[in-house]
Amino acid sequence: GINAEYGGIYSGTMGCCGSTADLKDSSAIESDDKALLRSQADGQAWKLFCALDYRDERDRLAFGRFVAAVKQAFEQQQLPCGNGKEAITTSSHVTDRIVVQSSFRMPEDFGPRDCEALIADLKGGHFITEASANVILKRVLPVLSDEPNVIRLPTPQGDDKVTIVGDLHGDLKDLLTIFEHDGYPSPGHVFVFNGDFVDRGPFSFEVLMVLFAFKSALPDQTFLVRGNHEDNIISDTFEFHAEVVEKQNEAMFVTISAVFARLPLAVLIQDKAFVCHGGPPLGEHDTLRALDMIPRYKFKTLLSCFYGIRSPTSGGHEELMLDLCWSDPDPSIGPEDDPRPNEERGGCGRIYGPKQIKRWLQHVGVPWLIRSHECMEEGWHSVDIGDGMQYGTVFSASHYSGGTNQGCTVTISEAESLSEFHYATETGDWSDKLRLNAYESVREVILKNRAALKNEFRLSGLQNAVTTTEWTMLLERTVGKDIPWRDLQPTLAPVASTGVIYWDGFLKNYEVEALGGIDVTNLYQHAEYLE
Repeated sequence: GINAEYGGIYSGTMGCCGSTADLKDSSAIESDDKALLRSQADGQAWKLFCALDYRDERDRLAFGRFVAAVKQAFEQQQLPCGNGKEAITTSSHVTDRIVVQSSFRMPEDFGPRDCEALIADLKGGHFITEASANVILKRVLPVLSDEPNVIRLPTPQGDDKVTIVGDLHGDLKDLLTIFEHDGYPSPGHVFVFNGDFVDRGPFSFEVLMVLFAFKSALPDQTFLVRGNHEDNIISDTFEFHAEVVEKQNEAMFVTISAVFARLPLAVLIQDKAFVCHGGPPLGEHDTLRALDMIPRYKFKTLLSCFYGIRSPTSGGHEELMLDLCWSDPDPSIGPEDDPRPNEERGGCGRIYGPKQIKRWLQHVGVPWLIRSHECMEEGWHSVDIGDGMQYGTVFSASHYSGGTNQGCTVTISEAESLSEFHYATETGDWSDKLRLNAYESVREVILKNRAALKNEFRLSGLQNAVTTTEWTMLLERTVGKDIPWRDLQPTLAPVASTGVIYWDGFLKNYEVEALGGIDVTNLYQHAEYLE
């Protein structure tokens, strides 16, 4: 059950953690890893972790091109576009699965108390029944369909407040930690969940159902913004599709994809902030009116152009949505520079600078851009871009993908411009865990690229004995410059007593054992996708 997977986390209290730099080293790590772990500062390890995460996303997007092409070839029936308000047909197919089912069933006319009962049921270790999920999905679709692309919220007055939650990525622990600290959505306390509810974490389906339930029961106090993972192709390429099929069935994933296409794109809090997942519209002449005109329900995916799939006539709408859902800021971009393609994310969205942020904030009349989309080590990072304007990134999934980051939410009230709540839902030696996880991921990267490294060495004309500079050059040229190979070299490829690195000895450390006499090393680079 869910509680068993969490290790009884609900019986204790959730504590906030400090910077990972303050945490002590663990003596439990294997001795041959210690050289790497101790040779890098926490900041270097964090950069390595982020680089590997971006690499994983690019790999999945590339593989997704293949998945999309197959789907396009074989799909005979498409979801209707209609006017965005068509009815959902509830799924009735039952798959064979072993789960801890619940006797709780969400009533058709459920309210806030029923949402709390659903959470209590999850805490008790039960999975959501298909009947309850269908009730929630049938109720939430018309609620979302009736909302504008950009939600307008008034300035908080008196004790009223707005809490903005960043990426949750299927981490139910973090969502419940937020509720335990802030309470549930209620009159006077609005919650904005800023996209990426699913993928990566083990309980994406449960997180989504809880959010959809609150949206249905308290539509004026709960707002859900679309992120880049609320996308038919992305949630298929990552884990969410498989999770829904395992816990429910294929029909329910199709239904959820239809709901994703109805999610609003941004929230404008009067006099305070513009909230979106990735970034503001980046065209010099983009306006709020242009955002309001997007037929968002037509876009089950924002990657139709990227994947070479013919899409409905978009009229530039897809690019606007890519800006909102996929783009990232870079404060070093100069005032004369235009946005550039977001190569770290495989070309999806764009990289923008202070100039583009200021133009948009002036247009909508607020001092803050609050976005998510990027994992922050402390869950929140803000940048002052001058002229009384700032932008901040809030990320709410702590220990994202096995990392060590804190989660955070930010709250806007009349008394305070912004207040932060930092948390982490696990305990342990996070600093060493981060480094060890990053190191193991680097080993996987080398193993996946072993055949290419072998070929690159052959073409280089180098002898078996190479210098550290030559070793670094080969790794950068073959695998990429996003990983700090020079810093990692002492542990990955130690120099021999003769002062050189023996290439064949280095590669021998990264072999996959033959299977039935067949060399499967070349297949390993696609192991995850083949599985």
